[in-house]
Amino acid sequence: MSENLLKITITGDILCQKQLIEKAKSSQNKYDFSQSFLHVKPLLLDSDIVIGNLETPILYDADKYQIRKTSFGAPKEFAEAVYDAGIHYVSTANNHALDRGIDGLNSTIEILDDIGFKHTGTFNTPQHPNLIFQKKGIKFGMLAYTYGTNAHRNKNYLKESEEWIINLFQKQELSNKYLRYIFLNKMKNPILRLLDITYCLFHPYSLFRHVGERRQNDSYEIKQLKKDIHSLKENNCDFYIMCMHIGGQFNSNVSIYTKKTANFLKKSGINLIIGNHEHVIHNCDLTSINNNQFATYCLGNFLSAIGVVEEPFDKGAEYSILCHIFIKPENKKIARITYNVLTTIQNTDGKLETFPAFELYTSESNPTKKSEIQLAIANAVKNFTGKNNEPPRSEYILYEA
Repeated sequence: MSENLLKITITGDILCQKQLIEKAKSSQNKYDFSQSFLHVKPLLLDSDIVIGNLETPILYDADKYQIRKTSFGAPKEFAEAVYDAGIHYVSTANNHALDRGIDGLNSTIEILDDIGFKHTGTFNTPQHPNLIFQKKGIKFGMLAYTYGTNAHRNKNYLKESEEWIINLFQKQELSNKYLRYIFLNKMKNPILRLLDITYCLFHPYSLFRHVGERRQNDSYEIKQLKKDIHSLKENNCDFYIMCMHIGGQFNSNVSIYTKKTANFLKKSGINLIIGNHEHVIHNCDLTSINNNQFATYCLGNFLSAIGVVEEPFDKGAEYSILCHIFIKPENKKIARITYNVLTTIQNTDGKLETFPAFELYTSESNPTKKSEIQLAIANAVKNFTGKNNEPPRSEYILYEA
């Protein structure tokens, strides 16, 4: 059935952390990341369109690669390896986009353009064009937005005149300078601590939540989002895609804010909503499939050190979903959805690589380890679909019209 269909493949977060960079170094300031995608590459090359979330700035300066656990940066060779693996469309709007400031954001754009990588979400000119592309007679329009930029950590706050450089669902974290001062100094001053608690009581979503999950003012950003969607629709596309970087870190359930944002996007006519950022697999949403709409809330980490050589090791962060959406060219409707379970492993050379979990399961000879992999795969499937006790398979069918 799928032979005449257009196939879109979507991945989880693509991270390049210190451990990955160190093992990929082949000579002075030269890197080879090809091994990281070797075993998953056939799954990507089988698709017409592959979309990922490139969650690291790409830099010219080797001295500025990851300097802190939560502050990313990767060499050009990493972006080249991602492109060579078959991922040709990426979102650059995520909470790490400004880890190296505006210079790092600009170098990312310049390097991706040099490679020939199609991207959206961050920009180096106010008059940025919409990302429009056509495959098999189907015209696609793609947007990418993020909830924030880790401004509370990297201190890279944008001026009003700079806000066009990244698509935001709301203001940057602690963008209000008074609330920022209270939050950053509350542990030193009991009065400021009381003010912070009082603020949270009047803003219940912020109570007991990490600062990155607190809601910020979004009136300007929502207006811009509506304008972007309207502008995209003026191109009369057949299918609209949104990369939605949103949520918290390792949450066990999808947040109310994430669902609210996804519902807004569905009402706005977005067909495919690709949610990411939480670093663990969350469920998908088929409730509007009859309206030709499908949403994922988080696909997990497509490539990351988390759960493999970096804590936490008990959240299943080393597993992800590779999801395939098949569209019928005649009517531009979703005809089928399938998915693979992937995992990041550390191979015998110490390098991190993304691996189809079923292949890992079938090649494992140790009964105890084999059972552990089987359980992990079953948990990944349950988190994505809600189905219990699913046996390991190379590919699962999620929906078929």
